[in-house]
Amino acid sequence: MTQKPSITNHVTPAGGNIFLDLGLAPVEAAALKRQSDVTCQKLRMRRTLHFALAAWMDEAALDEAIINALPGNVRAALEHLQRGAIDRIPFEDCLELLLWTGQKVELSIQPPLA
Repeated sequence: MTQKPSITNHVTPAGGNIFLDLGLAPVEAAALKRQSDVTCQKLRMRRTLHFALAAWMDEAALDEAIINALPGNVRAALEHLQRGAIDRIPFEDCLELLLWTGQKVELSIQPPLA
């Protein structure tokens, strides 16, 4: 069976506002784009924390004494990590677990691009 080729009349450029292209009012489109940008940035930060935790887990030799010494929220985060349920770990708990592992965590804030 052959597929019909799709016809694209418009492509929103990278960094453009698809909400404007969809015909929303400029104020609403700007608010939705900002919300989308913030969500994407939060997901990138979360993914960075998860990758660091997963790399640590690959190398860590944990025993019950170490695990039992962790605060409850950190222990729960570790249990989620061990089960591969990384998305269930709140951002703050990911950060705290990384600090408990002895890793140095830095936050870099950059001004927005013009």
